[in-house]
Amino acid sequence: MHLKPNQQLKYLNADSIHTKACFKAIPSGVYKRLSKLTTITKTNKNLPLDKIYPQHLQALQHAGLLTKKVPTLTEQLQHNEEAKALKQAKDNSNNERNRRRTTYFCIGYSNIWSKPVHSIIKSIKDKFNLQWLRVSMSYHRFTNVREIFQGDLSRKLTVGLTSQDFEPLPCNCRTSGDGTCGYNNMCRNSIVVYKVKCNNTGNVCVGNTQQKFKTRMQQHFNEVQKLVKLGEKSDSYAKHFATQFYDTNPSPTNQRGGITCSIIWQGNPISVVKTFAIKNCALCAKERLAILKQSRSNPQRLINSNNEICGACRHRPRFHRYVNQTTPSTHESTNDERVSPTHEVTTVFSRCNVCLVDV
Repeated sequence: MHLKPNQQLKYLNADSIHTKACFKAIPSGVYKRLSKLTTITKTNKNLPLDKIYPQHLQALQHAGLLTKKVPTLTEQLQHNEEAKALKQAKDNSNNERNRRRTTYFCIGYSNIWSKPVHSIIKSIKDKFNLQWLRVSMSYHRFTNVREIFQGDLSRKLTVGLTSQDFEPLPCNCRTSGDGTCGYNNMCRNSIVVYKVKCNNTGNVCVGNTQQKFKTRMQQHFNEVQKLVKLGEKSDSYAKHFATQFYDTNPSPTNQRGGITCSIIWQGNPISVVKTFAIKNCALCAKERLAILKQSRSNPQRLINSNNEICGACRHRPRFHRYVNQTTPSTHESTNDERVSPTHEVTTVFSRCNVCLVDV
């Protein structure tokens, strides 16, 4: 670790009036910081820290804080991992304990309350001295009658319809000698949340796409090639997988052989495309949930960065048009076929008694 010119190392003197915990934490923190900033090699992995950083340990000895046994670099790194695991286990235990003690109040949105509901609950808690009660509020907005009718009508109108732009298609990959698809025969599925696992490190990247899955993966491969050959940075996927191909050719074939792909969730195009380009995008929401689940189960293996959780929707909505329109309007043509039914559709005109319109 580099020291600035004329830099002097000074630590809290042991004769000062501080607690024993404070004095104990100083050498522990110095050992931890030095070990984290040091690259392990064959020559230094078994050396004690006072041999690697004599100036820092002399400053600790001058302050009277040097421990009797100075750990080696390997021992200190192992201690760091054990301490991190213990802290994580303690945090999980505390979170689980707090979760069991928490009482959830689910309140529907309404204007009838004289003051906020959480204030009412807090006043009742203080009045009856309910100190054990831990309150968490969950506000919900329930659908009104108009939205219920609109949702039911939309569901009935889209029964048996599939999108030609987004429907799953059979694999058309030029397979290798064993005749298997590199994407588990899901290469032409659209509107999916996918997971890519690195076979070398075991790290996982979660993403989403409205395109064909194979098209999106080809974009990932091109970004890795640009980063390796030209140094153009793009996203967290390219940042990780470029480190696996600095000494080899990062061709799509080589990259495809080093990953394992799977689809976590696939949406219905008729309903999901309606939410594109807004803050309530269903595809983006499913991706965020998948990233959060991975970050809680095994955060060390997650490649995704924070902007993929908090970023804006990048999808572009498309209009769905029906096949065999017998009475096209002035703005539509019978040749515009974007949606095909799964079975033969017969056009029927009837009158809805609720909306008083022809459907």
